[in-house]
Amino acid sequence: MKKFDFFFGLNLSQRIFSHTDNLSETLQKAGMSATSGQHNANLTKDALKKIRNDDCFATFYQTVLRKKQLHVSITEPEVPRNKRAPARFEVGTGTPLFPVTPEQVYRRIYFEALDLIVSSIEERFDQPSFKAYSNMESLLIGVLSSQDVSSQMDYMKENYADDVRTGYLFSQLEILKVLIKDAQINCFADVLKAVKSLTDHERHMITEVIVICKLLLVNPATSATGERSFSMARRVKTWLRANMKQQRFNNVALLHTHKARTDKIRLLDVANEFVQRNDNRFRNFGKFTDLGLSTC
Repeated sequence: MKKFDFFFGLNLSQRIFSHTDNLSETLQKAGMSATSGQHNANLTKDALKKIRNDDCFATFYQTVLRKKQLHVSITEPEVPRNKRAPARFEVGTGTPLFPVTPEQVYRRIYFEALDLIVSSIEERFDQPSFKAYSNMESLLIGVLSSQDVSSQMDYMKENYADDVRTGYLFSQLEILKVLIKDAQINCFADVLKAVKSLTDHERHMITEVIVICKLLLVNPATSATGERSFSMARRVKTWLRANMKQQRFNNVALLHTHKARTDKIRLLDVANEFVQRNDNRFRNFGKFTDLGLSTC
């Protein structure tokens, strides 16, 4: 940490990431809905945009210079050597502008970093899959909260007419409101928990609502490249299992996903069921017990 560029980058990262980390921690709350998450993302964007001005940069830059005085080994801020852009990137015949003072150099870095973070947040919450999830979740929560859901109903008619019978949907949502009138609903997880608690006869009354719940459950959980790189499918279907059939892959994926239920299964019962499915296998192994192997 001897160069001022690195020291300035550390301080700028600390300021920006304090906002983004706060947003990330908020989005991971258990009762967070898609609409609330988008609202919090907009709050973070507004906070970042408010510090994107010359006054805030001047204050930040002076703060960094004062911190630098505590570390005598850090070099002084300098203006880099002027470099012209490649000819293919130049437009017109005007003379390019170069920074004259170190403050102008780091002002450009400050503004570019804030613009990049804001655009990344906007891109993350402006994806088709997120819009679909947000509209369907808002439809369920909005009806249960006696809100206007006309825009969400129009979205369902336009995009999910082949999956959901929209003519029955609104009436079934009102039935759902009666069935779970005592439940506290804040997000889709609360709706799903309430629907699961209903009896089979009650679920037959809200078939289209259940279809929406299934659509929400199969909606992609993330579009982040880093999270996809460590997905369950990549861990289960490795290069050594390239010839795995779809049925076996589904079974292994279920075991991997429901680890808590898998750990509760008695391996003795699994072994006995495996042996009893084949007569030759049963003659060779008999029946497994807690005390060991007993032939029949």
